[in-house]
Amino acid sequence: MKLAFLILAHKNPHQIARLARALTGEDDYVFIHIDKRATEVNKTADDYLSADPLVYFLSDRFAVDWGSYNQIKATLALLKTAYETEKFDYFFLISGQDIPLKSVAQMKLFLEQHKGKEFLHHSQLPDMEKWKGDNGGLNRMQYFWMNGKLGKYSGYIHLLQKKTGWLRSVNQMNLFGGANWFNLSNKAVSFMLTYLNENPEFLKRFKFTRCADEIFTQTLLMNSPLAANVVNDCLRYVNWVDGPEYPKTLRKEDVEKIFSNPNNLFARKFDETVDKEIIEMIYNKIEE
Repeated sequence: MKLAFLILAHKNPHQIARLARALTGEDDYVFIHIDKRATEVNKTADDYLSADPLVYFLSDRFAVDWGSYNQIKATLALLKTAYETEKFDYFFLISGQDIPLKSVAQMKLFLEQHKGKEFLHHSQLPDMEKWKGDNGGLNRMQYFWMNGKLGKYSGYIHLLQKKTGWLRSVNQMNLFGGANWFNLSNKAVSFMLTYLNENPEFLKRFKFTRCADEIFTQTLLMNSPLAANVVNDCLRYVNWVDGPEYPKTLRKEDVEKIFSNPNNLFARKFDETVDKEIIEMIYNKIEE
């Protein structure tokens, strides 16, 4: 079984390199997209990993603001590059602040036991329980959310839309949302890339959508012939409850919670400038 690990990153090059080294193997590659503005991070991480032929740094990079359309473009660039490099059995989308909770061999065993399944957190929108403040997620699609420097004008545009009742239509779309991190089979990735190539208007519809990466993949796959294969679990431990950051930057006091679900393959987020000890603890555990 061949695995491709796709990393979206913007900081902590040493941490990125440590993550990449933990994931590469004879048949397992790592593909890294680093924010276009993080030039020094990209250079330093590349220097750390330049001798590893199984690590690819994307040269075509995007400036990825939180919740922006470029998040989707960076993800698709990673998927396309990996898909065209080798015939991988599974593709994992992770962040540069993830850490694996299992060895790659253990991940492969899990996937062999669940072959043909897609692991993607999802719920149908509107989901008033999870996204109540966003009208169940519909506000993300119905209002115009500008990207980059134009983002400062979004509030004025929303006010105009509210006064006029002019909302973007979502009636033709069966919407789903959830965490953007995924574990997808070759079949799912092939479907996605083919569909987007044949239906470019689908991608364009998300251009002015807030946090579009949390709706895009879910909506695409849950309206596909593969929907029945999608397991509602991204196999990640993420703490959105305790703070002080949301999601919480995990620390050594979180170690029991991190390993509380034996099916989880990754946890996030970690920051070596906040708590380096927890990072060492987890890597030591999976290397035992």
